Amino acid sequence: MTDPRVAVTPPADADEPAKGATTVTAGKGPTDDGPLSDIGTALEAFAQGEILVVVDDEDRENEGDLIMAAEFVTPEKIAFFLHHTSGFICAPITSERAAELDLRPMVEQNTE
Repeated sequence: MTDPRVAVTPPADADEPAKGATTVTAGKGPTDDGPLSDIGTALEAFAQGEILVVVDDEDRENEGDLIMAAEFVTPEKIAFFLHHTSGFICAPITSERAAELDLRPMVEQNTE
């Protein structure tokens, strides 16, 4: 089972739009980036509109995702996401809104 604590540290290469960005690592132990702290610290950063880097366990996909609360999204933060990721931006919407926009799911059958 994964340790419920997280490491919360500013990324070393944060650009202007992401000042105050927070790295959150959920894993088995301390990371090279900093000490582990509780999930409450990450939730506080999330509630204040910071971009979080959430990294899963190396036994799973061993990858990270940038996340933030949608209410704090700005064009500059979207530009940061696009520049520092694969370029896919995911946002939850209702099936009714997806139908209005003629959007289909990214995958027909989710296997994760």
